[in-house]
Amino acid sequence: MCRQSYTTCTLAAAFAHRHATPTFVHLDHGPRKRECTSCRDTLGAVSALRDLVLLCANNNPAVAIVSQQDGRQLPMFLPGDGPFDYGLLRQGYVVTTLGYQPVAVPDGQPFYSTAVPKAWRVVPSVNPKHILIDCYRGRSKQNGEANTITLLDQYGNVLRTCESTAGNIVGELTSGELVAERGFFTWDGRRAPTKRNTARAGEIIAVVAGRYLLTAANSYAKKLVLIDTQTDARVTVQRTTETGLYSPVYNIDASCAAFASGDDGVLIVDARSTSRPATVLCHGLGFTCYNVLWLHDGSLLAIGNVQAAVIDLSSGGQRPIQLPKHCHPVLDVTDRLSIDTIAASILPARNKPLAAKEFATLQTQQRERLHAAATQADILPTQLLRHVSPGIRLRTVPTTKTPALGQSCFGGRPAMPEGTRWPIKDGVPYTFFAQLRCDELRAAVPQQRAQELAIPTRGWIVIFIAIEPDGMHPRFDADSVWATYVGAKTVKRIPFPRQLDEQLRLPCVPVSIEPVWTLPDCGDATALLRNGKINQAQLNALHGAFALPAPQHQLFGYKFSEQGFAVHNDQELLLQLDSDGLLDVMFGDGGRLHVFKPKGMPLRPSLAKLTVELDCG
Repeated sequence: MCRQSYTTCTLAAAFAHRHATPTFVHLDHGPRKRECTSCRDTLGAVSALRDLVLLCANNNPAVAIVSQQDGRQLPMFLPGDGPFDYGLLRQGYVVTTLGYQPVAVPDGQPFYSTAVPKAWRVVPSVNPKHILIDCYRGRSKQNGEANTITLLDQYGNVLRTCESTAGNIVGELTSGELVAERGFFTWDGRRAPTKRNTARAGEIIAVVAGRYLLTAANSYAKKLVLIDTQTDARVTVQRTTETGLYSPVYNIDASCAAFASGDDGVLIVDARSTSRPATVLCHGLGFTCYNVLWLHDGSLLAIGNVQAAVIDLSSGGQRPIQLPKHCHPVLDVTDRLSIDTIAASILPARNKPLAAKEFATLQTQQRERLHAAATQADILPTQLLRHVSPGIRLRTVPTTKTPALGQSCFGGRPAMPEGTRWPIKDGVPYTFFAQLRCDELRAAVPQQRAQELAIPTRGWIVIFIAIEPDGMHPRFDADSVWATYVGAKTVKRIPFPRQLDEQLRLPCVPVSIEPVWTLPDCGDATALLRNGKINQAQLNALHGAFALPAPQHQLFGYKFSEQGFAVHNDQELLLQLDSDGLLDVMFGDGGRLHVFKPKGMPLRPSLAKLTVELDCG
């Protein structure tokens, strides 16, 4: 077996001397040695790396399902409005946490997810079919306020609940006691006696196999103590860095916990064996580790900025793995969820104008959508109809094929007449965002609106925006938008300018152009609120029910704004660009860009005097 740069500390020796002064064990963090053939063969046998299917953090929507085999990345529309930064493997389902919203996704049924009660924290129960949550009350906790701890199944059914002032929930012991950061308590809410050998051990940061506690003075402490609650044995280990140890990543039955430990590599508590004491293992990677997740075969995926590796706990072998571009894995769902099932549910991009009959059908669907949202908000639909503004939804569609030369798309390189130069201001190239076919635009709005906007019958509109690579906010106070109409019959894709930042060379994503009804948001809703028949609470409920799935790219109509600012009287929306994982853009902290044009200005012959604003909550 190849020896890697890790050290294993067991509780066996500590058990024999559990009342003696603890021994400090310094973990070995030397340079990683070259992988030997035997380790590579072992890893090849236990880990089908090519067939991985991963749930990954995405820009918008928050979750994407990614195939390691062919690089496909498809959006998953799950409840929740925050980032996907934590996941939990359970027997029969996985839990994704989007902001404060945990969502249980059953194996084999990606469209039957359950949004369980909102939570500050989600941890595994001793029963591998259940989870423990620290309930979120919709506000910050007050000093001294008790935590509400709830035991749930995958359907969100409350099995038990209690309150405790022992700190945030960490896990559960096989004895039935609950473990918090500062002690133990029972389901009746009473504080349980402190285990003899946990006194002065510090804060509890992980519970493994319902038996072992990993403790430290705080999340940044170099000194860690692993305690066996059944034998009182303990072992002390010493890290070399002060990388924060947050949110332990558990395997399916919580018999192992792993932490990304920065330059230290990966810290692992392994209690899979029932016949041997648990071990603490620190595996040096040769790169800085920022994230870890357990794979379906029991191995561990460690992820750095540009490198990733799979660790086999049995042999200690390490094998590099090349993840798909822009892939930020959180959960392995191989053999649990099918990416082909997700792909089959996504409508393909339209590549021709809507027929009149199809447009009428989609208009009927929009009317039904408005009626359902109004009913949910306790508003008469007739009160809303005169406030509707027709717009165009620009739906990005995942595909492995490059869109055709004149197809509507976001990103990539635009189709322009021979000799056209990429727009540059003060030596800074603009970023290409949109190429939209005019015949498709005309067919997606009522005929009168198409005439008002003077939308051409052929050709396309291209839109560039000057943005900063860091934060993707508009670069200039004025002239940050460059747009034009292209009507030439002979065109070609113009090359990226040499000076354009690599991050701003956006991938080419096909866009499906579809009609959509829009309503004034909070900043433009004066007319809705003025007559007093609709109050602010109803308006908020209406917007929540009427919203389309993210990302909300749109042409014309009312903007959607996080900040609720009003549009100037002499302006109207031309384009709304949302943060989008397929396009690999995030505006600010997950916001959007609004491009405005002078009110009443047609799309031909000029597209001048356009302005852009960043809207970010």
